[in-house]
Amino acid sequence: MRAVAGGRRKASFSVEAAWVFGISMLIIYSVIVFSFTLYQETYDYIIGTKADGIDAVKLFRLAQMGEDVLSMAQKGIR
Repeated sequence: MRAVAGGRRKASFSVEAAWVFGISMLIIYSVIVFSFTLYQETYDYIIGTKADGIDAVKLFRLAQMGEDVLSMAQKGIR
């Protein structure tokens, strides 16, 4: 051990650092695995719902029409 300002360093700092590093790596690994799992489940869900039958333009126009009707109703225009 090296002497520091007339005293010795405690080895417990190294042990604590090893625990903190190990736990940090475990957390990072868990987040990465969770991210890939969530991505795969989302992908499987989208493939399973057969998104080919969805007409995005028609849904957008219906939503826009609903907004227009609401704004006209608020203004009192018929």
